[in-house]
Amino acid sequence: MATSSISSLGLGSDGVLSYDVIDQLRAADESAQITPIDKKLTTNSTKQTDLTALTTLTATLKSATSTLSDEMSYLKRTTTVSDNAVSVNASSGVSVQDFTLRVDQLAQKDIYQTKGYASSSTALGLSADTFTFSISGKEYSVNVTSSTTLDSLKESINEVAGDKITASILNVGGTDPYKLIIKSDETGSNNAITFTAGATTTALGLADTTNHLQTAKNASFVYNGVTITRSSNTIEDLIVGATITLNSKHDVDESSSIAIKQDTTDIKDGIESLVSSYNELIANLNEALTYDSDTETAGTFQGVSQISALSSDIRRQLLAINSSGKSLIDYGISLNDNGYLEFDETAFDEKMTTDSSEVETFFRGETDEDGNTTNGFFTDFNKLLAGYVDSDGVLSLYSTSLTSEKTSLTKEREATVARLDDRYETMAARFASYDSIISKLNNQFSALSMMIEEAYSS
Repeated sequence: MATSSISSLGLGSDGVLSYDVIDQLRAADESAQITPIDKKLTTNSTKQTDLTALTTLTATLKSATSTLSDEMSYLKRTTTVSDNAVSVNASSGVSVQDFTLRVDQLAQKDIYQTKGYASSSTALGLSADTFTFSISGKEYSVNVTSSTTLDSLKESINEVAGDKITASILNVGGTDPYKLIIKSDETGSNNAITFTAGATTTALGLADTTNHLQTAKNASFVYNGVTITRSSNTIEDLIVGATITLNSKHDVDESSSIAIKQDTTDIKDGIESLVSSYNELIANLNEALTYDSDTETAGTFQGVSQISALSSDIRRQLLAINSSGKSLIDYGISLNDNGYLEFDETAFDEKMTTDSSEVETFFRGETDEDGNTTNGFFTDFNKLLAGYVDSDGVLSLYSTSLTSEKTSLTKEREATVARLDDRYETMAARFASYDSIISKLNNQFSALSMMIEEAYSS
């Protein structure tokens, strides 16, 4: 170590007490005291980086086991319908089933039109009257006069019966193009509109059967051989959790075939995620825990019990067999000769088709009639992984210990450097003092030598 304030160091001692000597001594001390700490810090940094990667991979694997142990993954449903006459939407948990449905009559609204008029804003010339009509057992009345127009009549009807009936004006073309259209808002025979006989009803043409454009009717359909009627084309009370929409009538000899099946999309996605995340995690664990006796090189976590335990636990779990003698291989998930997972989708689909409830029981478990719960394969697996990646899990605690170790090593290094700085600053000062004394002695010896030589010469 050099100290620029002692510029004469080494002059008096002919280089014996030089900066090079101090630097060599300093280098030797740093090699013995600081280099080991630096190596530990480097190892610590590598471990923290690799541990983060392993923790992320383990968390990804846990995400897959969480999906496969989640009840909602098994409650999702998908539907197929043989034609477009019917649409079916099934919510989660609906019973898996097949049924047939034939639509004989769609539910209809009641629709009337008045006779045509040349203008919608010109007075209709009606006699003073009370125009009365009823729907769903409720009667409504509108007062008309000779100045009433088609527009004002529309507004009056909507004002008094707007919660049940909608009146609108339609331009149909021709000599008298404007007609008042009166229709019920809802379908079903209970929503039939009845106009009380009177001068206004007759004058508007509403008593004319040809102006009754559509008659309110209930939907009629045959469900698994049973004839059923509903006031709406949207049926929500036939199958709990399923909405059936009637779109069009069937011919007499036709019907829709509907299948409500278990939607395995999330389950398959979970298995594929399980396979890929497990294989990537195992590859990283193998590298981290390996030891090459030929080159005497070890993986980052070779000999680290926390990481060794993670590797052992997940391998052991994958080979687990339940009380019925079932294992993952029975459901299309197996380990190949290299120790990596493979997924046989065909075998899985066959198992789901044969007995989907058995798959669910093995994967996530079940609760019997007495409330006793049996964990499934992935329920246990998910719990195992949680013990590693949760905030108080093994990997989290190990990460905390590495952070503490780094802090301790950093402080130790700072203290060692400060100690060496003090030591070699003191040494430099002493060398400078020794060098000055030697220089003075050399000068004195030189003067004495000259005196002796002069005395001898004389």
